[in-house]
Amino acid sequence: MGDRIRIAADEQVPADAVVISGESSVDQSPITGESVPVDKAE
Repeated sequence: MGDRIRIAADEQVPADAVVISGESSVDQSPITGESVPVDKAE
């Protein structure tokens, strides 16, 4: 808790991650079942 990590494009992200800088699209299909990428930003 409280750790900051840098994630490059095409890497997996933790389910409880919070974006503090930058933006990207995330595949949330393991959680929501929908295979459409969702935009994430600060």
